[in-house]
Amino acid sequence: MSFKSVIEVMEYPQSVRLVASRDVPEIRVGGYGVGPLKAGDPIQAPPSMALLLISKGMAQLIQQDFISLDDLRKIHWRENKSLNELQELDRGFYVRARLSMSQLGEQEARQYEQILRELAQARLRKLLNAVAVSPSLVDTREFLDKLPVEEEALVREVSKAAGNWLDAVGGRP
Repeated sequence: MSFKSVIEVMEYPQSVRLVASRDVPEIRVGGYGVGPLKAGDPIQAPPSMALLLISKGMAQLIQQDFISLDDLRKIHWRENKSLNELQELDRGFYVRARLSMSQLGEQEARQYEQILRELAQARLRKLLNAVAVSPSLVDTREFLDKLPVEEEALVREVSKAAGNWLDAVGGRP
């Protein structure tokens, strides 16, 4: 499995909620189109379309979905507070974070990117440890529901690879 930026994946299973920043004519990307829109109109779009609209100054995330730099720092702090326990993140966390970052100025966006990367690394360590200690966790909704969709995909792939490896070194035909 190849992992791409979550924004690059057109088939991402969730739409992003935006609000038009100004009047927008009809815009089409791939097979998806929005508009015409008036400033303040709500928009539901796939992440790639959302990124285009945000980067052109035509839309922004709705306030409830925007993750500020301070919010991200708090999430990062809570994640690093516990060595083994994963904090629950919503299914669309990474998409919302990447889109939130695209709305920031250059310096703030660099800080955001660094903190987001550190958060992902801390979570990766915990996810790999969880799969190594208890591979059957990947089959429990209780565990998977705490994860953004990107982490669930990673856990499923790692768990499958680890199971195959254990079977090979453990002597299963």
